[in-house]
Amino acid sequence: MKKVLVNIFLIFSIVNVVILFIPGNTSADDKPIYPDTINGYPVIFKSTIENTINLDSQKVILTILIKDLKLSETNINETRDSIYKYLELNPLPEGCEIEIYGGPGASKELYEKTHYEINEINKLIGPIRLGAPKESVDGGKR
Repeated sequence: MKKVLVNIFLIFSIVNVVILFIPGNTSADDKPIYPDTINGYPVIFKSTIENTINLDSQKVILTILIKDLKLSETNINETRDSIYKYLELNPLPEGCEIEIYGGPGASKELYEKTHYEINEINKLIGPIRLGAPKESVDGGKR
Protein backbone atom coordinates (compact mmCIF):
# COMPACT_ATOMS: atom_id res chain seq x y z
CA MET A 1 0.00 0.00 0.00
CA LYS A 2 1.11 3.55 -0.70
CA LYS A 3 0.73 6.55 1.57
CA VAL A 4 -0.97 9.70 0.37
CA LEU A 5 -0.69 12.86 2.36
CA VAL A 6 -3.95 14.69 2.70
CA ASN A 7 -3.70 18.26 3.91
CA ILE A 8 -6.90 19.70 5.30
CA PHE A 9 -6.79 23.48 5.03
CA LEU A 10 -9.25 25.63 6.88
CA ILE A 11 -9.36 29.37 6.42
CA PHE A 12 -7.96 29.90 9.93
CA SER A 13 -6.07 26.68 10.65
CA ILE A 14 -4.31 23.72 9.06
CA VAL A 15 -4.71 20.02 9.93
CA ASN A 16 -2.75 17.18 8.29
CA VAL A 17 -4.22 13.70 7.81
CA VAL A 18 -2.62 10.62 6.23
CA ILE A 19 -4.64 8.29 4.03
CA LEU A 20 -3.42 4.98 2.61
CA PHE A 21 -4.51 3.80 -0.81
CA ILE A 22 -3.61 1.41 -3.61
CA PRO A 23 -2.14 3.27 -6.63
CA GLY A 24 -4.10 2.93 -9.86
CA ASN A 25 -5.77 4.76 -12.76
CA THR A 26 -3.79 5.34 -15.96
CA SER A 27 -5.00 5.78 -19.53
CA ALA A 28 -4.20 3.60 -22.54
CA ASP A 29 -1.15 5.74 -23.36
CA ASP A 30 0.12 5.39 -19.75
CA LYS A 31 -0.72 8.97 -18.80
CA PRO A 32 -2.29 9.27 -15.34
CA ILE A 33 -6.01 9.97 -15.18
CA TYR A 34 -6.90 12.53 -12.53
CA PRO A 35 -10.51 12.82 -11.32
CA ASP A 36 -12.63 15.99 -11.42
CA THR A 37 -14.21 15.02 -8.09
CA ILE A 38 -13.13 12.93 -5.11
CA ASN A 39 -15.90 11.46 -3.00
CA GLY A 40 -18.28 14.04 -4.47
CA TYR A 41 -16.02 17.01 -3.65
CA PRO A 42 -14.78 19.09 -6.61
CA VAL A 43 -11.10 19.11 -7.49
CA ILE A 44 -10.42 22.86 -7.71
CA PHE A 45 -6.69 22.81 -8.47
CA LYS A 46 -4.04 20.40 -9.75
CA SER A 47 -0.57 21.35 -8.50
CA THR A 48 2.24 20.21 -10.79
CA ILE A 49 5.87 21.14 -11.39
CA GLU A 50 4.59 23.59 -14.03
CA ASN A 51 2.48 25.70 -11.63
CA THR A 52 4.00 25.07 -8.19
CA ILE A 53 7.48 26.19 -7.12
CA ASN A 54 9.64 23.52 -5.42
CA LEU A 55 7.24 20.64 -6.18
CA ASP A 56 8.83 17.30 -7.02
CA SER A 57 8.49 16.54 -10.74
CA GLN A 58 6.92 13.14 -9.99
CA LYS A 59 4.26 14.56 -7.68
CA VAL A 60 0.78 15.91 -8.41
CA ILE A 61 -1.40 17.40 -5.68
CA LEU A 62 -5.15 17.53 -6.23
CA THR A 63 -6.89 20.15 -4.09
CA ILE A 64 -10.51 19.45 -3.24
CA LEU A 65 -12.93 21.99 -1.85
CA ILE A 66 -15.11 21.16 1.15
CA LYS A 67 -16.96 24.38 2.00
CA ASP A 68 -18.66 23.01 5.12
CA LEU A 69 -15.47 21.62 6.68
CA LYS A 70 -15.28 22.51 10.37
CA LEU A 71 -12.38 22.31 12.79
CA SER A 72 -13.71 19.59 15.04
CA GLU A 73 -12.15 16.19 15.61
CA THR A 74 -15.41 14.44 14.69
CA ASN A 75 -15.85 16.36 11.42
CA ILE A 76 -12.22 15.91 10.38
CA ASN A 77 -12.24 12.19 11.23
CA GLU A 78 -15.50 11.61 9.34
CA THR A 79 -14.16 13.50 6.32
CA ARG A 80 -10.86 11.58 6.40
CA ASP A 81 -12.63 8.23 6.77
CA SER A 82 -15.06 8.89 3.92
CA ILE A 83 -12.20 9.90 1.61
CA TYR A 84 -10.19 6.86 2.70
CA LYS A 85 -13.09 4.55 1.78
CA TYR A 86 -13.56 6.32 -1.54
CA LEU A 87 -9.85 5.97 -2.42
CA GLU A 88 -9.88 2.26 -1.62
CA LEU A 89 -12.47 1.85 -4.39
CA ASN A 90 -11.12 4.60 -6.68
CA PRO A 91 -7.33 4.71 -6.35
CA LEU A 92 -5.39 7.73 -7.55
CA PRO A 93 -2.38 7.51 -9.87
CA GLU A 94 1.00 6.90 -8.27
CA GLY A 95 2.63 10.07 -6.97
CA CYS A 96 -0.71 11.81 -6.47
CA GLU A 97 -1.63 13.45 -3.18
CA ILE A 98 -4.78 15.15 -1.97
CA GLU A 99 -5.01 18.54 -0.33
CA ILE A 100 -8.34 19.35 1.27
CA TYR A 101 -9.23 23.03 1.40
CA GLY A 102 -12.32 24.27 3.18
CA GLY A 103 -14.06 26.22 5.86
CA PRO A 104 -16.10 29.41 5.99
CA GLY A 105 -15.31 31.65 3.01
CA ALA A 106 -13.28 29.02 1.17
CA SER A 107 -13.48 29.25 -2.62
CA LYS A 108 -11.60 28.16 -5.72
CA GLU A 109 -10.70 31.80 -6.43
CA LEU A 110 -9.30 32.38 -2.93
CA TYR A 111 -7.30 29.15 -3.07
CA GLU A 112 -5.76 30.02 -6.46
CA LYS A 113 -4.93 33.57 -5.31
CA THR A 114 -3.21 32.22 -2.18
CA HIS A 115 -1.42 29.47 -4.12
CA TYR A 116 0.14 31.94 -6.55
CA GLU A 117 1.04 34.38 -3.75
CA ILE A 118 2.89 31.58 -1.94
CA ASN A 119 4.62 30.68 -5.21
CA GLU A 120 5.93 34.25 -5.50
CA ILE A 121 7.27 34.11 -1.93
CA ASN A 122 8.92 30.74 -2.64
CA LYS A 123 10.63 32.22 -5.73
CA LEU A 124 12.24 34.80 -3.45
CA ILE A 125 13.28 32.60 -0.52
CA GLY A 126 13.83 29.24 -2.21
CA PRO A 127 12.98 25.80 -0.85
CA ILE A 128 12.47 25.26 2.86
CA ARG A 129 14.22 22.19 4.25
CA LEU A 130 12.89 21.43 7.72
CA GLY A 131 15.18 19.60 10.09
CA ALA A 132 18.25 19.69 7.84
CA PRO A 133 21.51 20.88 9.37
CA LYS A 134 22.66 24.27 8.06
CA GLU A 135 25.66 22.64 6.34
CA SER A 136 23.49 20.26 4.31
CA VAL A 137 21.30 23.09 3.01
CA ASP A 138 23.91 25.64 1.92
CA GLY A 139 27.29 23.97 2.49
CA GLY A 140 27.72 25.92 5.75
CA LYS A 141 27.99 29.26 3.92
CA ARG A 142 25.82 32.01 5.37
